[in-house]
Amino acid sequence: MATLLDDLLEYSRVQKCLEDEEWGYLDVVVDSVLSVIEQSDKFTVKVIGPRLKLPRVAFQIVAMNLIGNAIKHHHKGYGEITIWVEANPKGHQISFIDDGPGIPVTYSKKIFEMFQTLQSRDVIEGSGMGLALAKKVLEYYEGNIVLNSTHQNGARFDLFWPTSNRKA
Repeated sequence: MATLLDDLLEYSRVQKCLEDEEWGYLDVVVDSVLSVIEQSDKFTVKVIGPRLKLPRVAFQIVAMNLIGNAIKHHHKGYGEITIWVEANPKGHQISFIDDGPGIPVTYSKKIFEMFQTLQSRDVIEGSGMGLALAKKVLEYYEGNIVLNSTHQNGARFDLFWPTSNRKA
């Protein structure tokens, strides 16, 4: 219950924390996220593509939830996560790809709603707020996040992160 309340509070405050932007490199943010996620030492995480500079807190929220979910829901307890980056002038395509059990396509919209989990909270602890929070962050920047429905052998989340008129 405490986790649920903490996550709900974080969800309600997310816009306020995004207003005070500090920029950071994607790979550095990923390293900082891995340092606080339990069991991350059992996973190989690769960043492939150009070195991007993004709003640090915002990307940290998104990465924390996507990487955390990939690790928490992995069926083997070890595996690989790839973050694929493509930069272009209008926005960046960033994909988080794991080799876990995957997510059935029938849940591709529902997983982004608040309090939604695919497994009982008795089986895997979680509030069901992580992907809703990631979606809210991306919408703040006028971007989006989707579950890639054609990816096989794991889950793939595709993000579009628009470039900003603000200088990095």
